[in-house]
Amino acid sequence: MESEQKGINSRRRYFMLDLVRIFCALAIFGRHAQTMGRFSFGRVFNVLFYNMTGNVMTCFFILSGFSIFISNARYEFLGGGNGCSALAFYKKRALNLLPVYYLAHIGWLFYAQCSISEYLMLTPIEVLGIQSIFNSLFGILHNGGTWFISCLLISYFVYPILQEIIKKLTYKGKLLILFIILFLVIYVPYVNMYFKCSDLYSNPIYRFMQFALGAILGAVSKQREAMKKNNPILSIGIVTVNFIVLMLATYENIVKINNFAPILICVILYFSIFINNHFLEKNVVLQYASKLTYEFYILQLFLWKPSSWVVNKLGLTTWKFKVMIPFVMLLLMSILVRELYEKPIQNKIREYSSNVRTDRVRTSNL
Repeated sequence: MESEQKGINSRRRYFMLDLVRIFCALAIFGRHAQTMGRFSFGRVFNVLFYNMTGNVMTCFFILSGFSIFISNARYEFLGGGNGCSALAFYKKRALNLLPVYYLAHIGWLFYAQCSISEYLMLTPIEVLGIQSIFNSLFGILHNGGTWFISCLLISYFVYPILQEIIKKLTYKGKLLILFIILFLVIYVPYVNMYFKCSDLYSNPIYRFMQFALGAILGAVSKQREAMKKNNPILSIGIVTVNFIVLMLATYENIVKINNFAPILICVILYFSIFINNHFLEKNVVLQYASKLTYEFYILQLFLWKPSSWVVNKLGLTTWKFKVMIPFVMLLLMSILVRELYEKPIQNKIREYSSNVRTDRVRTSNL
């Protein structure tokens, strides 16, 4: 996913959102390194990475809605104003998500020992990105690592309507809806647990609720920023304290605090946009790392077998060196796929779309 977190009315970049996105990607790498690659980070980090997965994915979806609103709020999707329609939004999101996702789907046929009949039967579902609707497909094919793309595609499909609703609300109305959705995000897992329903982890409706929570939070924070009622030093303190509390609760598995993790995540994101640092806002390495997180997520599907083979061949025994092998391999894979596959395809499609629009203009002027 392209990292799009520039301000609505300025070219300022919210670097803290880049840092949050990178942190989420590294945390998921840490979890998968243990469960899929059988690597270790030492006791403290093993426990932390293992326990934080749920909170990290919650943060990921809230962050997705948050950053999408911040980068698109100036557009009138349903009215077609400001040069961007809902169709243009869909095209842009599909262009950012689908090339690498389709590569992963094709690659899975050759990488994994999967049933050809199952693969062919599920391909239409996978191509459309609706596999998260079928809860039982989580452990089939590559869906254990790509379910979040399905949830994002569904969220993006609804987003233009969501944005227009949000923009029509008053500030107090936004706050009311924010607290209602936040309540539901915290309350629904209790209902799910009490009635022993299907797991919510890859549920597209529940993930859309988190996505919508992020979007409305983005609207509230941008309106607050426009009022110029913010203190960068205070914001740094609040973000730091909430992050420490979240990490301690995750490590100690303090259920009473973990259940309210969405509140801590919302507070962190809300105050993040009030933190300024000119160097980090312009830092191209940070921006590139943030953009690379999408490939970093997906390509883990193909990482653990070859990285384990390399580690065994090298005869490494120290866990720090063992972990560096899959990390470096994944980083190189992500860069290569982005630069040699994803970006050329995106550029070709954009060039083709531009030529089609130009031809239409010429035809209409004849």
